[in-house]
Amino acid sequence: MKQRLGIAQALLSHPKLLICDEPTSALDPVGRKEILDILQKIKGTTTVVFSTHILSDVERICDRVAVLHNGNIAVSGTLSEIKTMHVKDSLLLEFSQNAEVSQFKNCAKIKPLLPHAEESETEIILHGVDIGHIQRIVISVLAETGLCPSKMEIMEPSLENLFLEVVM
Repeated sequence: MKQRLGIAQALLSHPKLLICDEPTSALDPVGRKEILDILQKIKGTTTVVFSTHILSDVERICDRVAVLHNGNIAVSGTLSEIKTMHVKDSLLLEFSQNAEVSQFKNCAKIKPLLPHAEESETEIILHGVDIGHIQRIVISVLAETGLCPSKMEIMEPSLENLFLEVVM
C-alpha cells in the first residue's frame, strides 16, 4: 500500500518526469499489475524512469532500455534494437518421444547446429544468428526422416537472455 500511495502522491502534480526505484518489489502479482498499469497509462504524458531486476516488467512497459554493468551503460536502445544487435534467435522443436529427439540429432545436417543447442528429454532448442537458415535445414531434415514434431516455434529473444549475454 505504501508503494501505491507513494506513486499516487507523485502523480498528483502531473510531473513531466517520474523516477521509480524498484516500484514493484515486494508486491503480490495483483499489486505489480496495478503499478505497471498505472506506469503504462502515464507514459504518454510523463517520462517514467525506473530501475528494476524484474526484466519481464521492463519488457512489458518500457520503450527504451539501458542495461547497466559495473556502473556503466553496457547497452541501450529500444527492445527491438537491442534484441536485434545482441541476441541469437532460437527454434524450439518438441517431439512426443525422446527417441525422436535422438533420431533428429543423429542427422548429419543437424550435427553442426548442436554445439549451441539446449535439450531436454523431448525438446531441442537450436540457437543461431540466421533463424531462416536453421528453419530450412530443420524442415529439410524433417521431410527426409519423416519425423513430425508436436511443436515447432521460433522463440523471441528475452531481455533476460540479453542481460546475461551482456554481463557475462
